Amino acid sequence: MKNIKSRLFNIFELMLIIIIGLSMKVPVQEIIFLLIIFMVVRKNSNNPMHYKSPYLCMLWTILIFTSFYILTYVNPIIAMLGAGFAALVVTGNADVNDTFMFSNDDESKYREMKKFIQENRDTEIIKEYEKIIKILNQKYEKRYKIDFYKVFILEFYERKTFKQIIEETNLKDNKEVTKALDIISMSFNTYLQTKNEYGEIAI
Repeated sequence: MKNIKSRLFNIFELMLIIIIGLSMKVPVQEIIFLLIIFMVVRKNSNNPMHYKSPYLCMLWTILIFTSFYILTYVNPIIAMLGAGFAALVVTGNADVNDTFMFSNDDESKYREMKKFIQENRDTEIIKEYEKIIKILNQKYEKRYKIDFYKVFILEFYERKTFKQIIEETNLKDNKEVTKALDIISMSFNTYLQTKNEYGEIAI
């Protein structure tokens, strides 16, 4: 029953998108091309993202297709390229940092922890934590399916992007990388709080 309702909702959403395009006097072939490009790119990605609420998903889809339809007035090719790019962006395969020539590390969620580790990398405090995270890895790797030690090295020593971390681990998407880093940062802060001379690192 749930699958039937979901399919009916998707059909309704598709019809609504087509009707909006026709009402904006977009040629039928261009509407079809936009739909095909968007759906094919999104469907063939490893990790298409969805809102938990189908209504939010429908609202987002309507807004983005309306923007595609407006772009067809300027140039249909640009609209189709936009559809393909938008479909890629809403998957775990996209890493926004990789679309720019540089990234501002100050905006990183874990910037304070990165800074602390870089400044104290060769000290006993960090070497001791490495031992702790290896123990954490052995204890919880099977439960979480995450190699915490490898993620720690890639993120805080090698300064890899989320996309690169996904490629070098068994993690599937940005959400799983964030989950791993949240657990690492929590354990790191807990560890620091056991040391009288260190406070909590802001994340």
